[in-house]
Amino acid sequence: TSGIPWVMIANDPRYLVQGNDLMNRPVRVLSQYDEVVQMQSFDNWEDQNYVKRPVDSVYAGMEKMFLIGSRITGAEKTINFMMVLNEGKNGVKSRYPMLKEYVLDSMDDVAIYGEWSKETTGDDRRFKGPKKFQELQSILPSVKYTLIIPIKPGWVTSKWVEMITNKIIPFFHPTYDTQMHCKVPDFIRVKTPSELHERIEFLNNNPSEYERILNECIACIEHSDITGVKISSTILNNTPELNIPGGEFYGAQIAQASPVSTSPDLGDW
Repeated sequence: TSGIPWVMIANDPRYLVQGNDLMNRPVRVLSQYDEVVQMQSFDNWEDQNYVKRPVDSVYAGMEKMFLIGSRITGAEKTINFMMVLNEGKNGVKSRYPMLKEYVLDSMDDVAIYGEWSKETTGDDRRFKGPKKFQELQSILPSVKYTLIIPIKPGWVTSKWVEMITNKIIPFFHPTYDTQMHCKVPDFIRVKTPSELHERIEFLNNNPSEYERILNECIACIEHSDITGVKISSTILNNTPELNIPGGEFYGAQIAQASPVSTSPDLGDW
């Protein structure tokens, strides 16, 4: 193998260990969860024996890649609660049990958009099927609350920031962001279905508290998230040693020598 050190950027746990023919494994994974990943690959081309090597995967806010070039916008909130959620059976457990416990068992008037098997949903009309991206973007600004369920227990996804850009308060399922990386108000981290419904009712009955929690959520998104400065700096600062004429440098030193523009249009970055 080349032996060139490199970092992987991962925003979906289902694809972390793919690529058996990639014998030169990354030195680090920048992801949305702290863990040690056992990455499998061939040890040589002739025999193609599988070997597993541990690689550190660290939370680095990669879910905020979604925010680059986005705007925080909203509309009149005509939909109290809605879910955008796929079943998620491709490589992970179905999220139906969590959805049933927190939403389906207690909410009759709710729409769930996403890919679900008929075997799972039966004749439940609350499952509306998938929506095209632009169609969904036209609906989201009118939504007031949602619940975020992870792809894999513990992980962070881009869903929470996507919802906040539409001025939706995203309540976190207990298995979402268990390592507490997202600096959201504790109020939106619910532990039980009854707590979710009680807090929604409380906010609906207390407009000033609703505005306070919404603004605290919006404050989680910084200008540098939208310009891309923060995420590009994170990647550069985690770039492994590079061999270039004149000596060896680290990504952090390169970033310092050629700083990324902080202007909204990213300058000549």
